[in-house]
Amino acid sequence: MSKVFFLLFFISSFSYSQIVTPAFKEGEFLKYKLSYGPINAGFATLEIEDYFENGVELFHVTGKGWTSGMTDFFFSVKDNYETYFTKNNMQPYRFIRKIDEGGYTKDKEMLFDFNSNIATVLDHKKSTENTFPIHAKVQDMLSSLYYLRTVDF
Repeated sequence: MSKVFFLLFFISSFSYSQIVTPAFKEGEFLKYKLSYGPINAGFATLEIEDYFENGVELFHVTGKGWTSGMTDFFFSVKDNYETYFTKNNMQPYRFIRKIDEGGYTKDKEMLFDFNSNIATVLDHKKSTENTFPIHAKVQDMLSSLYYLRTVDF
């Protein structure tokens, strides 16, 4: 029972956390070497740029991941993720996911409208469009990493 209360307290603390000065800025570039034991599996990068659209100041983060060497020969991965989120309150504006993982592909774009509390998902591969209700604190896969870097625990 005490574990349940701890978990509820821990999760609810995120909703009351305040965004402080961002722990990142335009020009940041991170590169990771991915390995499985002694085997070099691939690489991943994250890069931040300033971006302006429709008068809104945004961060544009590009995340890329790919396999290399023998791993690429057996199972090729080429993933590209992009997120655009507002500088003032870290709300996502647009999220793009283009992946190719051993022939499994996705090409999706998500547009966030916080005035209407709706996210529109465009599936460019299937030529479909769907809308989903969202709340004010929602984040996409990539912007959530940067949001967590700003939270003062």
